[in-house]
Amino acid sequence: MAPSSNEVDQKLSRSALVALVVGSMVGSGIFALPAAFGRVTGVLGTLIAWVIAGTGMLMLAFVFQTLSRRRPDLDAGIYAYAKAGFGDYIGFASAAGYWIGCCLADVACLILIKATIGQFFPIFGDGTTPAAIASASVLLWGVHFLVLRGIKGAATLNTIATYAKIIPILVFIGVALLVLDPDLISQNFWGTVQPSVAAVSSQVRSTMLLTVFVFVGIEGASVYSRYARDRSDIGFATVTGFLSVLCLLVLVTLLSYGILTRQELTGLSTPSMAGVIHQVPTGALWLTNCVIQAFVLVTWFAEYAFTLALKMTSAMTLIPYFLVAAYGLRLAYLGNSYHAGELARTVDGICSAIATIYAVGMIYAGGPTFLLLSSILYALGTFLFFLAKRERKETVFKPFEAIIFAVITLLVPASMRWPSVLSRSEVLLVEWRRT
Repeated sequence: MAPSSNEVDQKLSRSALVALVVGSMVGSGIFALPAAFGRVTGVLGTLIAWVIAGTGMLMLAFVFQTLSRRRPDLDAGIYAYAKAGFGDYIGFASAAGYWIGCCLADVACLILIKATIGQFFPIFGDGTTPAAIASASVLLWGVHFLVLRGIKGAATLNTIATYAKIIPILVFIGVALLVLDPDLISQNFWGTVQPSVAAVSSQVRSTMLLTVFVFVGIEGASVYSRYARDRSDIGFATVTGFLSVLCLLVLVTLLSYGILTRQELTGLSTPSMAGVIHQVPTGALWLTNCVIQAFVLVTWFAEYAFTLALKMTSAMTLIPYFLVAAYGLRLAYLGNSYHAGELARTVDGICSAIATIYAVGMIYAGGPTFLLLSSILYALGTFLFFLAKRERKETVFKPFEAIIFAVITLLVPASMRWPSVLSRSEVLLVEWRRT
């Protein structure tokens, strides 16, 4: 049956998909990059960090591109790939982790907005004062009810927000190029008084969760794949959008070292520098914004709210990214959807393997703190999975899934000690708060 004119109008063009990826990836993180990197590393560490992150995320972009082409029947993005590759519970956990990560990313964005206003109106402070939380709540629910009214107003707001993000970044890059001081680049090169491989390695590791955070949204075109006019546009949009944002991220970070010393970058306060909706899922919208509101209220009690939200976002989305990469590797290994002797199978397998190793490496680099904290959220989310299975009168867990849930459950008690763990292992958070 031919699609209706309304359905055709709702389809996304290639340029719209690219804009969706760019708009999804460019968020609050990029505006915090100069100070965030300046606190922990120098020019060399920054270059190495972006090479690692850029390579790993590019491979992940290729995986999304491959899966969109090899499995066009899977049009729900991250959730669909994890479920197809590893079963119902893993698929559900991937969807839950991704959703919670997006909620936390919105919290980080709200904190940053209020921290920015706090530069001019002290009552908003660092974005976690009572006034900041109240105004952030008003903003959250204002957008909520705008979306409930329909897609037209939401789409217009998204367009305005995208321009509001991109224009200041381009202005920053232009000004930075004009005032760049090569001597400062040299002075900031090693990021330490006594250069050593061990020091640079430690610096690079300290940036890893931050680099993951600023790439969240790379899956934007895949998530909305069902609305693409042409399935081949999904992979193109993912890779093109990623490379565009990577250029912005690298320029914003490196040019900062040519304007201020590391000590001056460290002293900067935060900040130091959207999706397309075709239908309005009312229930999901209410649930999502209620969760965001709860997280916003919690920031009142969190001493390092912005950094905590930032790193928790990275921790929660790394697991879904790992599952996507692993599914791509599994698909290439088994040869499903490939012809015999097809060279693309080897190429896709290599890209998927690198993306999988990168995701595992990022989880390791992030340390146990945020992985333990994320286990609480995964355990709580499992309750919804339990209810859904019971409602359908299905067996809740398969044997392998039961083992996975048992591991998550065992991690929860350890995570309850997170305040003491945080104070010992996250020196960056202490430094962030001091400034």
